[in-house]
Amino acid sequence: MPSDQQHELEELRREEETEKREKEKKSPKVKDFVANKPVKDTMQLRPSHFAIHKLDECEYVELYYFILEGCTEAVRLDHTIAQDTFTFTKADDTLLLKPMALHKPSSKVIPDEDLTWHQILIAKSGLLHHMVQRGWPDQHVFVLMEFFLNLESHPT
Repeated sequence: MPSDQQHELEELRREEETEKREKEKKSPKVKDFVANKPVKDTMQLRPSHFAIHKLDECEYVELYYFILEGCTEAVRLDHTIAQDTFTFTKADDTLLLKPMALHKPSSKVIPDEDLTWHQILIAKSGLLHHMVQRGWPDQHVFVLMEFFLNLESHPT
């Protein structure tokens, strides 16, 4: 008799396991997530192709390209300049074709010295962010960051 009881208990256990597996199959799958990961509440402004090209070439680029007005104009220009429009450029003794968007500066550029303090604060964040993205040496980014920090904390 004990074997019959054991047999019944074993069968009940198997049925419960089968039901449990069926229930797990029917339940919705929840994907894993990273706990305590901060949620972005801002979107990085995207400067024009011209400004990005200047950064790639390690050339001076006006802060205007990193303020809201400059980035808004960049979006507008992206729609007006065809992405497959090219212009000629010369490198040493070679004539090259480059996208027109890389060589078209904005006609609305405000010189750095005419920007408001608020615009400078916004622009420096965008500039530093894009310098890091474009692979500028850490030392250069750090020095410029320190420069802006000294400007912000200056008593006058």
